Amino acid sequence: MIPFLADKPFTLVFLFLMCGVALRSTTTFWIGRYGHYLVAHQREPKNGVAQRAWIAIHAPSTQHAVDKLNQRGWPLVTLCFFTVGVQTAVILAAGLLGMRGWRFIAAALPGWLGWATIYSTIGFAAWAAIIGTAMRSPWGAAGIALLVAAGIAYIVYRRRRLAVPAQEEITA
Repeated sequence: MIPFLADKPFTLVFLFLMCGVALRSTTTFWIGRYGHYLVAHQREPKNGVAQRAWIAIHAPSTQHAVDKLNQRGWPLVTLCFFTVGVQTAVILAAGLLGMRGWRFIAAALPGWLGWATIYSTIGFAAWAAIIGTAMRSPWGAAGIALLVAAGIAYIVYRRRRLAVPAQEEITA
């Protein structure tokens, strides 16, 4: 628990945490929306990498994907509040992809409520217990390192596997 909240009533702790996560996530979302605005309203650049990115972003297939994510991707915003490590990325991506503000708020509200409930009850204590127990033992620290390494290896494997068909498509 955050030290200055330790002796406060549950309602105050819950509201403080909910306001905090709401402000942080909404700010992140609007930073992403600003990036979307900059890309969507700029002229086509003349240099190589920026021009390729601009063309890819303005391609009809990309716009179709953005429309589908706008329609059906909102549950990811809600679910990201129950994860560790991807919350900011999902929220920023929602802004970069141009999700509408009202849809973001509607999707984020249940996530804010859930996040605040978890962290105002057992969240901080559970994290402290898990990390503390794992780090007291060399086997626990090695297990955490192994899980992180396996996650990174899986991500690299998937990216390489997905990149091969894309390269074949370009050369065809």
